[in-house]
Amino acid sequence: MKRNLILILISLLFVGLAAAPHSFLPVPVEQPDGSKIEIYASGDEFHNWLHDKDNYTIVRDDKGYYVYAAQDGERVAPTNLVVGRENPDRSALAKGINLSENLKRQKYERFSDMRDYDNAKSPHFGDFHNLVIFIRFSDSPEFTQPLSFYDNIFNNDSENSNSMKNYFMAASYGMLSVDSFFFPEPDGNVIVSYVDSHPRGYYSPQSITNPNGYDPDDYWQRTEREHTLLANASAYVADQIPGSIDVDGDDDGYVDNVCFIIQGVTDGWAELLWPHRWVLYGAEAYIQGAQVWDFNFQLENSLNSSGASVLSHEMFHSLGAPDLYRYENTEITPIGSWDLMASNTNPPQHMSAWMKYRYGQWLPEPPTITESGTYSLHPVASSPSNNIYLVNSWNNQNKYVLEYRKPHGLYDGTLPDQGLLVYRLNQSVEGNADGPPDELYIYRPGANNNSMNLVISRSEERR
Repeated sequence: MKRNLILILISLLFVGLAAAPHSFLPVPVEQPDGSKIEIYASGDEFHNWLHDKDNYTIVRDDKGYYVYAAQDGERVAPTNLVVGRENPDRSALAKGINLSENLKRQKYERFSDMRDYDNAKSPHFGDFHNLVIFIRFSDSPEFTQPLSFYDNIFNNDSENSNSMKNYFMAASYGMLSVDSFFFPEPDGNVIVSYVDSHPRGYYSPQSITNPNGYDPDDYWQRTEREHTLLANASAYVADQIPGSIDVDGDDDGYVDNVCFIIQGVTDGWAELLWPHRWVLYGAEAYIQGAQVWDFNFQLENSLNSSGASVLSHEMFHSLGAPDLYRYENTEITPIGSWDLMASNTNPPQHMSAWMKYRYGQWLPEPPTITESGTYSLHPVASSPSNNIYLVNSWNNQNKYVLEYRKPHGLYDGTLPDQGLLVYRLNQSVEGNADGPPDELYIYRPGANNNSMNLVISRSEERR
């Protein structure tokens, strides 16, 4: 039964979950002596790193071994403690060491064009035909999952199925239907992939043990290798795509979106072999006369573990939405787990009403409260109307955004609590990546990141 939250007073709340697209992503690797270990990767497409289950940082030494790392000025350096052999708890190593904030900032700035979501050209309404292209490297095995596994997380439209199609149908209130089509043409339920002419190491950073890799400090070399790979894969499947699949549904001259799935695991301490969204400006490819432009880049292991969550996050980037987690200045988490673009839960949570309005274009212009009175809000997840209010601020650059959220349904079912959310809105910026200032910031008691599970103060709630 629907509930309305009657706004008598403004309650402040907060949930402070660490906001990164991936955290503790399992990465199975093999040491040079043949021993197999499982380590973890965390971070985003701009900066990511390797560590163990206890958060001791891991790097590779000049012999190719995964070893524990020690802080070395602004960088991290390998030790002689081999992962799988040594116990770091018996050493003087610190947990969670990483690059300095200065070096991380340089990495973010180097890939600033990847964060320009104004160049997104994917449609927001109607039938959206998403192409999915499987890729493996010359030294990589074929995909082992059946095609049905991927079809399920992309296209399953049965009730309560956690798929990207169902997510955007729910998030857009039925305005956007995303159907995905897989290429190269599969062999029944067996995946067939495009095989690149280069080995995996060509797309990993250069090192003593990987001399043919790209220079991690050469932005264009990394870009050129990635974009050439994706253009070649697109050209390989172009003739296989029938005219019945309209790849340019909004007739803007660009393929609506392509999702490339790369066989294998993510690369820690790199940018290329990590899930991300970008545009193909470094090489040209055409399908049905439309230029390949917006794309999502996925890795087999991360997609297998995160399912529709990371797919939906990256796809919303293709629609123009920015990240709502900070790349730096992470002492404060602006949004927590209340928005798909701030943190990834699986099933993915809804975007905030403001994000649906500004970037999804699925809501009308929000009304502004200018007089005292009693106002009602419907839950964002279940109602396409009466789900957001704006309130003017004494600061002309800011406004307040009010919305009501509650754990309900498949996609908002894992929210930590229910009640009124009060955001500070700064429309002069897009997203929170470079915050502060942040586009959206949720008010919380004491500006405390550790208030995640506080029960939300409710004013009056009725059935």
